[in-house]
Order: sequence, then structure tokens, then C-alpha cells
Amino acid sequence: MPLVAISQWLRRKTAWKQFWTNTSIFLVLQAAIVVLKLRLSALAPELDPPLDYRYKGYSPEEAMAVMGAYSGPARTTAAVMEITDCIYSFAYAALFSGLLGVSIAATRAPEALHLLNLVPLATAVVDVFENCLMLVLLAGPRADAARAVVAASALKWQLLMATGSIVFGTGMYCVVKGGRGGGGKGRRGGEESAAKARKATRRA
Repeated sequence: MPLVAISQWLRRKTAWKQFWTNTSIFLVLQAAIVVLKLRLSALAPELDPPLDYRYKGYSPEEAMAVMGAYSGPARTTAAVMEITDCIYSFAYAALFSGLLGVSIAATRAPEALHLLNLVPLATAVVDVFENCLMLVLLAGPRADAARAVVAASALKWQLLMATGSIVFGTGMYCVVKGGRGGGGKGRRGGEESAAKARKATRRA
């Protein structure tokens, strides 16, 4: 199945040995996004926050108005931010897919659950689609692109929430299960030690 093949490819590319590399790339791009957002806010404070950060949504008319209102350095900064966000999307997809892969593997979950690492990738794909539509709107007003970007933005935020919930949930389950396993081993070790002590006492 294509999805299984993609999931397995992600597991290989986002294995634990790549964790620090993926984290470093993620943090560098995150910092770049923050710097660009601050610059855009300074250049066009009346249009703040950018559409990317309006999690409550916006209308197609608002999308065309905001993207069309950027001019000069603000338009250039907005374009650079959208392009950077495209790269950043795949950076967070790699990081979160890796975290999911490690957590799911540690819990010895069924193979089917490894497909959950596709959720961050799906989020990134939608995010990139949204960014591309915003670049289209920066080039000029288009009603079809505005309607599409509204839908893409809404889906992106839903997928981001799903990604965060899945990563947090599997991580916590891994920690809890690991703690219980450690506690069980400790109790079994204590019982075995006590049994050996009783046997030694009887022999004495």
C-alpha cells in the first residue's frame, strides 16, 4: 500500500539518530519565521497578525484585502516568509514524525499505528499548499485562490491540533507505560530477592 510505504520511508528518514539534526533545522527555521514575522509586523502593523497566524479563520475577501495591501518591503518580506514557511513545514513534519515513530516503537504498538506518522506530513502538505496560495494572492487578487486559502487554512489548523494531540498522547503513554514497566521489574526483583533470602535462611 502506498501509505504504508510512505510511513516506512518516514520512519527510516526520521529515526532517532536524525533527531538532533531535525531539531536543529526546526529551531533555525522557527527563528527565521519569528524574525520575518516581527519585520512584517513592523512594516505593516495595520495588517498584523499575518493570515498564517489567524487560527480563528478569515473570509476570502479579507484574504484578498490583506495580501493585496502589502506593498514594497512588506510585500517582499511576506513573500520570503511564505517561502521559508514552506521549508519549515517539512522540518516540523520530520521532527514530529520522528517523535511519533520513537514513541510508537517504544510502546510496541501494532504496526498499523505507525501510520500515525503520516499526520504531520499531511499537515505539512496542507501548510505548503496554503503558503503557495498566499504567494498567488500576493501576485494579485484572485477569488478562487482566496476561497481555496481559507479552506486550506482551516484544515491546516485542524491538522496541527491533531498532530500536537497525537504526539503528546503517544509520548505520555510511552512515559506512563515505561514507568509501570520499571515499577513492575522493581517489584519482581524485590520479590525474587526476598525469596532467595528465605531459602538461604531455611538452609542455614
